[in-house]
Amino acid sequence: LNVGAIYRVADFLRLGVSAFVPLDYSVTSNYSYDVTSSLSNGNHSPGEISGSYNYKLRQPARLTGSAAFIIGKRGILSVDYETVNYSRSQIIEDAGVFDGTNDAIRNKLANTGNLRIGGEARFQDMYLRGGFQSLGSPFSNAENNQGITNYSIGGGYRESEFFIDIAYVYSQQKKNYYAYNPNLANVLPANISMNRHNVVVSVGTRF
Repeated sequence: LNVGAIYRVADFLRLGVSAFVPLDYSVTSNYSYDVTSSLSNGNHSPGEISGSYNYKLRQPARLTGSAAFIIGKRGILSVDYETVNYSRSQIIEDAGVFDGTNDAIRNKLANTGNLRIGGEARFQDMYLRGGFQSLGSPFSNAENNQGITNYSIGGGYRESEFFIDIAYVYSQQKKNYYAYNPNLANVLPANISMNRHNVVVSVGTRF
């Protein structure tokens, strides 16, 4: 459930706030496995073991504040800031199978913020756009940083019944990767830098 409101302070300024209230996902997991061994005194197969269990996945809520600056009919500049507390994620199951997992979620994840800035300039039926996005790391420990930064630029053409948009997105991410559990082995993380290039094209019609 996503609810929000927009208030027009003046013709050139609009302020908004929205809240995302997640619904629980109901999940049913079915599993089966068997083991067969071949020894000198013959083959042994205890038979297949199977079962299923039900649980729910709960996502964290999100709160977003936004501001938009309207530049007449020439363009718009918008800023959004979103807060999300990943430590409020939860796996719900009556038997307590995931109690340890939920404790790890509360201890290792944290509250973070996501910043989005975008602008659009209009030239009759043509549009030029640019954007910046910073996604905060969900981990409480800075050594496990998983933040992502995106830059985008693009343009488009719109008329009453047809539109086409094209955008280039450049993503940067730096993170630490542990080949083994650092709680079990004295290992240093590998520092990984990832750069992604994406081109997105959208074509549509209205009728």
